[in-house]
Amino acid sequence: MNTPHADQPWSPIEQRAEPMLCGRAAVYLWWLAAVEMGLSGLGALLMVAASAVPVNELTAELPADQIELFLEIRPLLIPLALGVLVLGFVPGLAYAVLGFAVRTGRRWAINTALVLSATQLLVAGVLCAFAILGAIVTLDPVAVTVSVLFYGSPTLLLAFCVRLLMASRRTTRATSMWEDEGDPWSTDAA
Repeated sequence: MNTPHADQPWSPIEQRAEPMLCGRAAVYLWWLAAVEMGLSGLGALLMVAASAVPVNELTAELPADQIELFLEIRPLLIPLALGVLVLGFVPGLAYAVLGFAVRTGRRWAINTALVLSATQLLVAGVLCAFAILGAIVTLDPVAVTVSVLFYGSPTLLLAFCVRLLMASRRTTRATSMWEDEGDPWSTDAA
C-alpha cells in the first residue's frame, strides 16, 4: 500500500490545488465563450438589422453624406455579419468545449486553451492599445472610456485566463512527474 511520506516534495494541499486551479480556469474559459459568442451574435444581428432598414427611414435620421456611405457598404453587411458570426462563434465554441476538458486537468486541453487565449490576448491587447491611443489623439473622453470598456474588459478577462491556465499547466506538470510510480493516494496494493 502506497502512503504519503513527509520526505516527498509535494503535499496533499498541492494535490487539491490542481483541480481547483483547473476549475477556475474552466470558469474563465466559459466566460470567454459566453462573451465571444454573445458579442459576435449581437454584432451579426445588428449588421443584419442595419441591412434591412428601408432607405426612406435613413433619410430622416442621417445626414446625406452618411447615407451615401451607408448605401455603399450596405451590400457587404450580410457577408460581413456572417464573417463576424463565424469568427466569434467558432473560438467561443472552442473555449466552451476546452473548458470542460480543462476542468478535468487534461494537459492537451490546458495547452490548447493557453495557445488560443494567449494569441487572442496579444491581438486584443494591440487592438486595445490602438483604440485607446486613437481616442486620446482625438481628445474625446467618451471615446477613451468606450475603448477602455469595450477592448479593455475582454483583454483583462483573457489575461486572467492565461494566468490561470499557466498555473494549471505548472501544477499538472509537477504532479504528473509521479505518475510513473503510481498514485500515492491509492489504497490498492502496488
